[in-house]
Amino acid sequence: MRVKYEVEHPQTILAIVEAGLGISLVPASLQLARRAGIAYRPLSPPGPALETVIAWRRDSELPLVQALVRVARDVARSRRSLA
Repeated sequence: MRVKYEVEHPQTILAIVEAGLGISLVPASLQLARRAGIAYRPLSPPGPALETVIAWRRDSELPLVQALVRVARDVARSRRSLA
């Protein structure tokens, strides 16, 4: 296998695949882009789970930011209790 392109932006990855210049492992969420000419197939067995984090300005007092952080913490706690 020869690596010709290494890119990070998801839309650039899809453009390279759509142009027939390569293949890529991508997050399942990119299927929502529905680009013509691109086939998406799940891995079997499934690939590794990706850890997701949230980032925000520590000193932010914006109500929307505080609400999102609160929801993220609640979700993280509920998932920990399932494990």
